[in-house]
Amino acid sequence: MTPDTYFFVELNIENTIYNYGPYFDLESATIIMVDLIPLISKIKAKKSWYKYSCKLQEKIMDYDKEWVLVNTHIIENECLRKK
Repeated sequence: MTPDTYFFVELNIENTIYNYGPYFDLESATIIMVDLIPLISKIKAKKSWYKYSCKLQEKIMDYDKEWVLVNTHIIENECLRKK
């Protein structure tokens, strides 16, 4: 049995969006967002200082097999980070 909703982490570095997921529960997605995404952003960044923001979103798949946003649970506001 598959869950009804899935969780995705959306990373934005210098207006380039990277999506990670799906994750089956909110706890797993939160751990990824807090522990791993900051390290991944340092690898993906091309400059020594870069704009960074991150969101944890809940989505479902509609009948056309497209992801539809249900809710955004956690938002890390845009900030400047050093590589």
